[in-house]
Amino acid sequence: MGPPFFFQTQDSYFYLRTALRFAFIPFLVFVFAGQATYLVLRMNYSFFVVNGFEQELSTFFDVIFSNTSSYAFSIMSYLIVSFLAGLYLSYISLKPFDEIEDCAYKILETNQLDSSFLHKKKSRLIYKSATLLFEYIFSLSSDYKKPKPDIPYELMNIKSNKLDLIFYLQYSAFVFISLIIQYTIMNSFFNLLHKELINEGLNLLDQTPMISDYLASQHITFSTTITLSLSLSLLLYMYLGTRLHYFINGVSYGFNRDIINIVQGDHSIRLRPRNHDPAQEMSITLNELLAKKLTYKDNQKKKLELQSIQDLNFKGLDNSLRNYDKTSEVESEVVSMLLK
Repeated sequence: MGPPFFFQTQDSYFYLRTALRFAFIPFLVFVFAGQATYLVLRMNYSFFVVNGFEQELSTFFDVIFSNTSSYAFSIMSYLIVSFLAGLYLSYISLKPFDEIEDCAYKILETNQLDSSFLHKKKSRLIYKSATLLFEYIFSLSSDYKKPKPDIPYELMNIKSNKLDLIFYLQYSAFVFISLIIQYTIMNSFFNLLHKELINEGLNLLDQTPMISDYLASQHITFSTTITLSLSLSLLLYMYLGTRLHYFINGVSYGFNRDIINIVQGDHSIRLRPRNHDPAQEMSITLNELLAKKLTYKDNQKKKLELQSIQDLNFKGLDNSLRNYDKTSEVESEVVSMLLK
């Protein structure tokens, strides 16, 4: 299944989908924290009522939340930043494919290998595979003999998706910053909420040691809410990171597998990612490069082989004619001798 009709490419669909998922995690966490806060305040309202508070629940909420309205803007701003961070995360996830596509396009246009590409991060298998392919294309000799490439051991022995440490380091940095921002917002909000709860409790209720101890103990309840919210956020981020890694590495694995088969001599192979995979544009450009370089060289080789066969046939025919002429001369001499 391809991208929706309003997306020009599968990559743009991947960008938006990843950004929305990355922003949805803090949204879901804040909803969870808000629901937990509501339940805690309902419990505190019951405590206030038991101890003499006679106002409605809505009035109690208005009093407690009177100074917290500014946090709505902070949360909305953070969600927007999370969305933008998700877009950037998508960009760096697909950046290797974009660079490979650019290098292939330059080869098509200039017939020269971009030297700067050879200095890319050699620790990533996707770069190693692409470098192997480009060097193989340029190593095909003028007599069209297929060279024996020196394939790295780690590329030859890829049996399944391999852990991409660089991706996880980049993703972990995004998650760490996001969790720090979430903690800062929630900690500041709950500290203010706890302060308002204590102030209103002391103003509206009798100042007894029991009431003071109860109000002070709500700090632990709010801290537990923060801990649970951040734990939920971390679990969701881990799940999203695992899915993204599996998704991107699935494309890389198929790419690596096809490249190995090509450099081992099977020039009929073309890159065919699944319909829902990103990097479709890279595959199209690389397939154009393969069709232009490898197919042309294979056709030239076939022409040379055919020419060689024709030359051998002509040579054999010429030898046969010469032998026939010699045989005819001998027969003529024998007939002449018999007549004499």
